[in-house]
Amino acid sequence: YGAQIVVSSQRPIYNSQTNSLMMRVQDKNWQFIYERNQALYFNQTTFDPLTSLLDYYAYLILGFDADSFEKFGGSKYFAKAYDLAVLGANSRFADGWSEVSASYSKRGLVEDLSNAKYENFEKMTRSVLLRVFFEAKAGEIVDNFAKIADKSVFEKLKIIDPAHITKYNEVLDAE
Repeated sequence: YGAQIVVSSQRPIYNSQTNSLMMRVQDKNWQFIYERNQALYFNQTTFDPLTSLLDYYAYLILGFDADSFEKFGGSKYFAKAYDLAVLGANSRFADGWSEVSASYSKRGLVEDLSNAKYENFEKMTRSVLLRVFFEAKAGEIVDNFAKIADKSVFEKLKIIDPAHITKYNEVLDAE
């Protein structure tokens, strides 16, 4: 089978009635084999194109959640997701898992998450992690920064995050 999947997670904002989107990913490359009534098993050391994808995103969700409570709190989960990405990249289902996959790569994302050069958010350029971050946070950024008087931040966001330029222009045009 070939499929697309959208994975998102959110968590409550402390002392608030609202939630914050922690991750939103549209993965357009998922190929797997499934036989009717096939049992699904968790196995961290063997790649299965169906269950490993589910495990991979479960680890990312846990990692982003843990990171929101403690600096590098999600590292152990990202490491497990990375192990699955390597297995996937070396399988016959490598499309979407390998580093050379289209604009979104599962391996590229977890490599960015564990790469020390991205610890300082300002140094990110054209990374998978940056795209995933803005996919989850662009709306929240607009909601919060639209209230400030100096809208120059939106000119910078248009350069950093061209995928959401329409959202940023709406704020600038409302001035």
